[in-house]
Amino acid sequence: MPQVVVSQDYQIEFPQDLVAQYNIRPGNRYSLKLSGESIHLTSVPSIKKFRGTLKASDFSDIRDERERVL
Repeated sequence: MPQVVVSQDYQIEFPQDLVAQYNIRPGNRYSLKLSGESIHLTSVPSIKKFRGTLKASDFSDIRDERERVL
């Protein structure tokens, strides 16, 4: 199991094999889940990853403001 050391600035450096395996890049965001004595890192996808996902969506059935009941 890979190990890391916490620096005086409370930073960790990932081992190179994990960086390559999980495509870790500067600026990537991760959420932390605390579980007892463990900390789990989960990558947070960039909003850019979702670009274009709504192109094929049909929004014609969404009501217009004029049709709303006040």
